[in-house]
Amino acid sequence: DRFWAPPAGAPVMPVQAPEPITLQLILAQASYDLGAPIPATVRVTNVSASDVRVFTRNLLEGAPLYFDIRDASDAVVPFRGIKFRPVFDDEDFATVGPGASYDFNLDLTRDPESGVFHYLFPGPGTYTAVARYAGFYGLPDTAAPPVSIVINPGGSLSGFVRDATN
Repeated sequence: DRFWAPPAGAPVMPVQAPEPITLQLILAQASYDLGAPIPATVRVTNVSASDVRVFTRNLLEGAPLYFDIRDASDAVVPFRGIKFRPVFDDEDFATVGPGASYDFNLDLTRDPESGVFHYLFPGPGTYTAVARYAGFYGLPDTAAPPVSIVINPGGSLSGFVRDATN
């Protein structure tokens, strides 16, 4: 055999099972004006040989999706919305068969129904966004490959002033 046997008494590393799902963050375009909606689709694909159950209620942040968004200096764009601890039942899950996908459609900047802010981009620049699925009922925490978002100068940014000088 071309591989050496491990030394006597060496710990045996367990073989990790492959991830049952993959994530993909899909944006309609590569750049947006400051303050404009940023519609996104997060696609959860079952890459296993058996059915998986995906939590389908999208209550940002972390139920089940959350995002790691950073600017060019690696500073985090914080989540500004309300963090929920969901109460859910069986109807809040979808069974996704092998090779099938489930899409979450959302706006990264705010909830379109309530107007509550999600992620507030502080200014123009290039940002990197990673979508993450928080593990629920046997699915592991899973991350999508990073996607670049360019925020153009102009547009508008609205919110509340909490502290100001001058």
